[in-house]
Amino acid sequence: MVFEIDGYGFHTGRRAFDRDRRKDLVLRQAGYDPNRVSRDQVKYEPMIVLAHVAGALARAGRDRT
Repeated sequence: MVFEIDGYGFHTGRRAFDRDRRKDLVLRQAGYDPNRVSRDQVKYEPMIVLAHVAGALARAGRDRT
């Protein structure tokens, strides 16, 4: 499982968008579960992000059994 915090300043164009999609494909092919949240989500909605992280970790734990 991989989490990435995206800030708008680094993701404002088509090139950055495409780069992130390629990165996600590589991670999935390697067996990882890429998850993205925005900087503003972390800053202004931290409990929602925390719930997302906790849910992802719980699902990953169930998938191991």
